[in-house]
Amino acid sequence: MGRTQNPITTTNPHRRRIAQMLRELMNASGLTFQQLADRCDGISRPTLQRAATGDCTPKEKTLRAFATGCGFPEAADALLRLRIRARIEERGLLAELGTALHPSLISDWRDLSRAIEYLYEAAGAPSFREVQDKSSNKHALSISTLRRIILRLTTPVDEKQLLAIVHGCGVTDQDHLWSAAWAKVTSTAVPVAPEEDPALRPIRRVRGVPDEPSLLSRRPGALSRTFGGRSKRISFLQFQSHLSDFSEPLPHIVTTEAG
Repeated sequence: MGRTQNPITTTNPHRRRIAQMLRELMNASGLTFQQLADRCDGISRPTLQRAATGDCTPKEKTLRAFATGCGFPEAADALLRLRIRARIEERGLLAELGTALHPSLISDWRDLSRAIEYLYEAAGAPSFREVQDKSSNKHALSISTLRRIILRLTTPVDEKQLLAIVHGCGVTDQDHLWSAAWAKVTSTAVPVAPEEDPALRPIRRVRGVPDEPSLLSRRPGALSRTFGGRSKRISFLQFQSHLSDFSEPLPHIVTTEAG
């Protein structure tokens, strides 16, 4: 099996569990990292080794390949759930967005925009490319448009684009709810152009992060956005999120409607 691996030192509990599970899969398979890499198309040995250190959160495709290569493809689901929780933990932004807004409670464009952002963060803030790949409608959702929607610089242009984002964030069984929300919003209000709303107007971008710009809001109390851990945020609402048990449902959306 080669050299003994270094201890896992991460303080992120979900990332630690990922590393532990990957090492258990390796031990059960009896493979070396090079042998495992030979079974994982497009995944290099260093990438597989790094995934098992706990020093970073592995990509989804790495975890799937790791589990399948070790002969335990059924372990991928648990690993991916842990990955989402690890991402939520390391970003620390989900709790600042407040409680999830059920689609049936969305009443205007601001509600819709906030619900989309919550959905994205609850999915572990996947890369824009990952969201597009899972959207089931790549033609309706370009990377640049998705970026602007997630950053709340603009809103979806139609129902197809909205559903593409919802699907890309891993929610595929609530189309009727989001379609109803879209119908409500488009029948009662006209979206405000980003340049006309000072709360959504960007005043600064972080250099060197072209795909994940940091934006600051002009209006006190609005959100200051951050990607890559560059800045703090001011939230609309504060709440405590307890996500230690990865077997519990992920916080994609509140599943009960207001009575």
